[in-house]
Amino acid sequence: MENLIIFDQLKYQVNIKINKQKIVRMLPSRSSLHDYIEETCTNILEKKEVPLQEKSRIDRDIDEYIKNQNNDQQQEEAKTFIKVAIKCIKTHCAKNILPKFQDKYKDALYHVETFLQVHKTFVKSVKSFKILLYQAAQTLQQESIPEFYSSLFDNIFVEEFQLVFKNVLFKCVVDMIKTACEEEQKLIKISDLLYEFGNVMSQLQKSTEEALDFKIEQEFKQKIFDYFEEKYQQNYKSWHQSVNTQAYLRKVQQQKEINEKVLKFGDKTILEQVNRILNSHLLTYYKPYLLADTNPNNFEHLLNEFHKEPIIQQQNLKLIGDLYGSLDDHYDQITTNFKNIITQEGQAIMQKKNHQIVETNQDQIFSDPSFIGQFYSLYQKYSFLIESCFSQKSDFIMALNNAFESFINLPIGNHEFADYLVTFIGEQIELLRNSPKNATKSPEQIVKLFVFINQKARFLKLYKISLAQRLIKYQRQVEAKKSKLACTIEMNIVEEMEKKCGAQDLESLKIMIKDFQKTENEVTKIQEEKGLYKLQIQPPIIINKQHWPEIDEIQLNLQSEIITQQKEIIAKRQQQKTLIWLDLISYVEIQSTEKALTFNLSVPQAVILLLYQYRNDILDVNRIASLTGLKEQYVIQNCKMMKDAKILDEQIVNDQICYQFNENLTKQKKGKCKKIVTETYFPQNQVEQVVSVYDKDLAIEAAIVKIMKKQKEMQFSDLVIQVQGHMKKNQNVEIPFAQIKQMIERLQRNEYLERDAINMQLIKYK
Repeated sequence: MENLIIFDQLKYQVNIKINKQKIVRMLPSRSSLHDYIEETCTNILEKKEVPLQEKSRIDRDIDEYIKNQNNDQQQEEAKTFIKVAIKCIKTHCAKNILPKFQDKYKDALYHVETFLQVHKTFVKSVKSFKILLYQAAQTLQQESIPEFYSSLFDNIFVEEFQLVFKNVLFKCVVDMIKTACEEEQKLIKISDLLYEFGNVMSQLQKSTEEALDFKIEQEFKQKIFDYFEEKYQQNYKSWHQSVNTQAYLRKVQQQKEINEKVLKFGDKTILEQVNRILNSHLLTYYKPYLLADTNPNNFEHLLNEFHKEPIIQQQNLKLIGDLYGSLDDHYDQITTNFKNIITQEGQAIMQKKNHQIVETNQDQIFSDPSFIGQFYSLYQKYSFLIESCFSQKSDFIMALNNAFESFINLPIGNHEFADYLVTFIGEQIELLRNSPKNATKSPEQIVKLFVFINQKARFLKLYKISLAQRLIKYQRQVEAKKSKLACTIEMNIVEEMEKKCGAQDLESLKIMIKDFQKTENEVTKIQEEKGLYKLQIQPPIIINKQHWPEIDEIQLNLQSEIITQQKEIIAKRQQQKTLIWLDLISYVEIQSTEKALTFNLSVPQAVILLLYQYRNDILDVNRIASLTGLKEQYVIQNCKMMKDAKILDEQIVNDQICYQFNENLTKQKKGKCKKIVTETYFPQNQVEQVVSVYDKDLAIEAAIVKIMKKQKEMQFSDLVIQVQGHMKKNQNVEIPFAQIKQMIERLQRNEYLERDAINMQLIKYK
């Protein structure tokens, strides 16, 4: 028991002794703590090894010291310890680091590499400071101690290096960029250093942006931007008139490519801003000259050269597309110029056609494949260019479409483009139907120009008439298999138009085709039944009347007993159906007595032909109208078509146009069957005509050309008087002198007229 007591006493004594030792070690004086901190920070900055245990011990001493202070004193004491570390950093920078950047003979790479190494060491040192002074920051109630010290010491670092940044490092960065642009072998190393340096600037900016007035990243960037501002200004002055457009664009592209390689900063905004500066000085400033008429290698010239040598010139136009596409305003002015160039070409085609109408005085002939073909070629030409050079950029596609819309809707004589396009589409359908292998255009291509017509309602009204004529023709002339092919082609065309303007406007066209298809089988059955040997009337087409074009007269009061009888026969077969006879467009077949000749005629034509059944008299138009009950205009049109088919001969008797059956047709060799099919005259309600000032100008031009063709040369004043008289007589309008003068001058510009070299008042026809 005694031994146990003694042991306890010894233990107590030992414990007391140990605790006293601890108290002595954990409660050093403020000055000694400052000395410890200063010594340790200096060693850390000088890259001397400081054990983690040593840093942790000082941190504990600081903690114990602060806790033994009054509450009011604790934060102030914590700040004093941090200030010691700050003093060490400043002293170390002034003594050991800043002098490294005072050597003017060191190159830019040396200074930047030195700075990056210094900063790397500094960052590593700050991590140690965070351990050393952890408790001091905690006393200051910092939420994130690592962020607190990073921001604090970065501020100190930037303050100390402020003059070095401004006077040395930023200049070195610019010098490095210059070197990288000129010496490709150094480019990779420099771009890597710039990338690292830029990241340091961004990091320091984030840490110091609230505490310091010196915005390090902002000033760093501005130094780069100032350099490129000056550089590109000098480039523009040096290049824009000393090299041609092609070489200029290549130089600009090279600058962009160099920027991509050199300015590999983590912050992409530097490259973006430099390229904006480039765009401003080298592209925006150059744009007016690129488009100017005074530039022999302007944009229009490059376009024309591309059409001649697409492979050679493609790269130049691609450069325009790529470079100017990067501008904020994209292709502003360039696409306007592009549109104007196309518009001029389109207007020239229109103007040529209008002059052709003036010279020939033919304003009703709408079949002109070469005229419409020029627009297809024009569109194809620029579509190919946009695809090859401008990567199908929407700006250029829109400019192309707007150009076409502007000139497609100009008047052509007293009509519109729609009149010609409807006829052209009909002709292309015939090509597809008769020889699909030789057809040059698909349904999609055929209706390509349709989209540019503004007055689509008028186009569709004309197209409905054209479609009705073709459907009737298919029933008269086409075999069953080919008829199905024809309807398929017709439907494909309508569906392509539908894609371009919607289904609602085109539904009537689709119904017309379906009407024809639905009644085809029934028509065939009736035709198989035997009718009269010499004449068989067409069975009716069952249609939705509201969707078909209106006919001026549905049923004629024909003076033909045989046709009336045939109608009655057919009507009996169509029980429970009301038949409306379209006499003007229905057809019959008449077989000659020798069975070697068959006529496939419209009903009015059949009635006219039957007049010559027993006597081949010479009959004038009035007499034919009287005998058949047809209107005079129907007689004129149908007799003309029968004349074109060589069924009738035309003769002039007493200044009257007369017709007689062509007897040569009956002199055919026996056994050789011949079938003659005529066109169908399809009268329709008048489609609205174009009324514009342009029509009056065209009429004046026509009068001038007509007078000058006859006179060959005239005094200017005499020509004006004759034109005024002509317009008053034929148009019943008073034309002012100024308007006639304007038209004469326009004909001079277009090389129809010229003034005499000596007597300028004498106008000559060329």
